[in-house]
Amino acid sequence: MSKSNVQMSALSTQSLEQALKSVKAISADRSKWEKTEFATASDMLYSLLGKVYDLYMTHKDDADVSPALKKQLKDDATKSGITFRSNNPHLIDLLVKGVFAGDQVSGDYKRISSYIRVLKIADQEGKSTSAELMKFIKELGGLEEVRRSNSVDKPKQDMKKVL
Repeated sequence: MSKSNVQMSALSTQSLEQALKSVKAISADRSKWEKTEFATASDMLYSLLGKVYDLYMTHKDDADVSPALKKQLKDDATKSGITFRSNNPHLIDLLVKGVFAGDQVSGDYKRISSYIRVLKIADQEGKSTSAELMKFIKELGGLEEVRRSNSVDKPKQDMKKVL
């Protein structure tokens, strides 16, 4: 083995050790981020969704306010260029899009659709307050896990089994 190969090997070893230290340092930064900024952002998002859910729960069965609220939210959404799949969208769709799409017509509709699905699943599961909603989301491991739970589709699947 020549002297340059030994030096290369020492340099390679040193480089490897430095890379491994960097991975550990970045991992520690990620862990800190998950416990602070990410956790805070998730908690804030859950809080916003909780406020929307409380608003929904307050007005969903209110025969006087709900129709007028739905009409006004749909009119406001239409003026902002926000679209719906149905001519008669669910109150949750109207509230979530009104809050999260806002004036951003080019908003992230997949993300907004996920929020809508989560709130509909929570409603189907009988959650009646924002506190219950947030507990439900956290117990299942987050929004994506709730969305994937397919609770909204269970009645459809059961009907298929009956037929």
